[in-house]
Amino acid sequence: MKRKIILLLTLILLLSLSISGCVIRAKKGFILGSQQGAYLPPTMQPTVIPTITPTPTPIVPTQPANCMNLLTFLADNTVPDGSSYKPGATIDKRWLVENSGTCHWNETYEVRLVTGDAMGVEPSQPMPLTASGDQAEVAILFTAPSTPGGYQSAWQGYTGSGMPFGDVFYIDIVVE
Repeated sequence: MKRKIILLLTLILLLSLSISGCVIRAKKGFILGSQQGAYLPPTMQPTVIPTITPTPTPIVPTQPANCMNLLTFLADNTVPDGSSYKPGATIDKRWLVENSGTCHWNETYEVRLVTGDAMGVEPSQPMPLTASGDQAEVAILFTAPSTPGGYQSAWQGYTGSGMPFGDVFYIDIVVE
């Protein structure tokens, strides 16, 4: 009879363990068993802050009312007067100028050929965006003419409405 009672108690214990999912609770909040992992404390997730990369754009100030256009020639940065070139050579001419007026040179401003040989370029070229009082470099890529001789090309600033202004600046070369 003792055996039957022990056997019955063992069956009851096994049955209760299988009903509870074989989970045995340990101290300090850990759960042991085949269906649960170890307890992990919650952690804070970092907040993702989107980054915005601005696109730089040239800032030309608003044109003042009744402004005055003026261009002052400062220096020949490249190609001194009288420089010699072979026929068909590329000539990188750069002039340093100052916007000495009160108007800001925007995308409507240009430099135009006023006299002389165009030396392979369009007679109208864009003017660098330049605020009043700032200096700028006007750059044009010329091609030396195919016939030997002396050549000069004169350029001047023009407003968006087609009005000339400021100093005239030159390129003066010899083709050999």
